[in-house]
Amino acid sequence: MAISVAYGVLFGTLILLVYFPPLILYFNDIKRSGRATLLDVSNPLKVLLYYRDFATIVVLDRLLGLRNTIDLRRQDILQVSAIGQSYDNKIWLYDEYANKLKKTDEEGKLLSETADFRLLVGEAIVPQQIFEQDRQVYLYDPAKGIFVFDYYGTLKTKIPVTGWQHVKAAGRYIYGTAGGKLFRYDMTTLLTREWVLPPALAGSLSFTFTSSGLYVLKKEGIEIYTLR
Repeated sequence: MAISVAYGVLFGTLILLVYFPPLILYFNDIKRSGRATLLDVSNPLKVLLYYRDFATIVVLDRLLGLRNTIDLRRQDILQVSAIGQSYDNKIWLYDEYANKLKKTDEEGKLLSETADFRLLVGEAIVPQQIFEQDRQVYLYDPAKGIFVFDYYGTLKTKIPVTGWQHVKAAGRYIYGTAGGKLFRYDMTTLLTREWVLPPALAGSLSFTFTSSGLYVLKKEGIEIYTLR
């Protein structure tokens, strides 16, 4: 299922809009909590919002009702650069201070963590996205590339993709956009293809990729394209 996210104004109040085809839902607690630093809407039954100023993750249910609030400071996690959901309903996060990928449950209890990334990959990274596919965890640092780990915290490979936005794994491909182009990296052949985005997609707010489709969020609404 493709999901799109945007902020909007309803009766003068800033709200978070989430589009789960065919529904559009909203979370109206933005005024008290502020604008979320990070969002993860990969699971339509659970939405994650991360607030950097409070080192807090807010968990919403499928109707965007408040499900739980996780204060990461209780685990001595003070700054997170990326969050993501795991297949077993847990939460991945990257602790910038410790330079570690960590996994917590919905109560914030630390379940596992990797070694310091400066030891694993020889340098500090600042991933902006964490996502899963086929029981592998992908960390995307726009300046360094995509680091792929197994569930035991072992580095499997590094994908030489940098400078992309809206990065998403779908099947054997990694999709992204940059400089008015759509890119597709084939994890089997290690080849990259690119296409110039048509004028109709210029100025779009967000892109979401699936194995066969491209969902484009524009001011006027959602547009769906087939990928071939």
